[in-house]
Amino acid sequence: MKNNTIERDFLLTEYQDVGENWRFFIGTRFITLGFFTTFNSALITALGFALTQGMIVDKETLILWTAVSGIVFTCLIIFIEVRTRRLFLVSLSRGIEIENLLKLNNGQYYMFRQSERGKRFGKFIVTHTKAIFLIYGFTLIAWISLYLYGSKLITQVSK
Repeated sequence: MKNNTIERDFLLTEYQDVGENWRFFIGTRFITLGFFTTFNSALITALGFALTQGMIVDKETLILWTAVSGIVFTCLIIFIEVRTRRLFLVSLSRGIEIENLLKLNNGQYYMFRQSERGKRFGKFIVTHTKAIFLIYGFTLIAWISLYLYGSKLITQVSK
């Protein structure tokens, strides 16, 4: 009987730790998205300011390097998101395992897993993760487009 109590206490402690980790990883995802938005806004604002204020700059090179900065930053943020999501899912899975060991039917992690499956929107299933990756993906496409535009400008100036 004593071993069962010790094991249960251990599982309850781990369950609490898993919950703290899970909340941390969710918070990290939101903070990363907020930082991403802020950085990109600042980068494009600085570019716009430099181009419209008649500053003595090489316009084509400025556009190109701003785009390179945006591409590199977006790729780094995507790597961070992928790793954070992996850790988030490990916490979620372990929470479900502990709930099963404690015989908690339909515990919070089970319910969270159900919500991770998303909601149907027409033919599409919408999840938070898909929305985040759409934001990152479209931003990456925008930076690549700006890079191609800057490259085209440099080629035209060189002729």
